[in-house]
Amino acid sequence: MDDNTKFLGQRLTKFVTLSLLSFPSNNTNHRRF
Repeated sequence: MDDNTKFLGQRLTKFVTLSLLSFPSNNTNHRRF
């Protein structure tokens, strides 16, 4: 896995994590991601 792919993966993981932590009452809306 090249650096660009790894970087995008890390950003996606952080985004999803922050989204779930910021909207715990809307977890059902995030399952489609």
